[in-house]
Amino acid sequence: MVNAYEHINATDRWSKAIPEDDLERHHTFYESLFEVCCNSPRTLMHLARCAIRAVLRKKCHRVIPQLPLPTTLKKYLLLEPQGKIY
Repeated sequence: MVNAYEHINATDRWSKAIPEDDLERHHTFYESLFEVCCNSPRTLMHLARCAIRAVLRKKCHRVIPQLPLPTTLKKYLLLEPQGKIY
């Protein structure tokens, strides 16, 4: 869900709401989540994905698989989970 938006304002309540054992178990994911939301600007690649998805809107899952692109790029555009947020 986080990757679907150009910008997200995270709060301290986010990290406090996550159980400690989940934070430890999924450390890489949560570390990337807080890094993306709190500290660094989104990458150009992410912003391009947001722009493509904004143009396609509800047609994303029908149109993107038909594009002449590598499978990994199609998966990225379709927001398939990768375990880390970019």
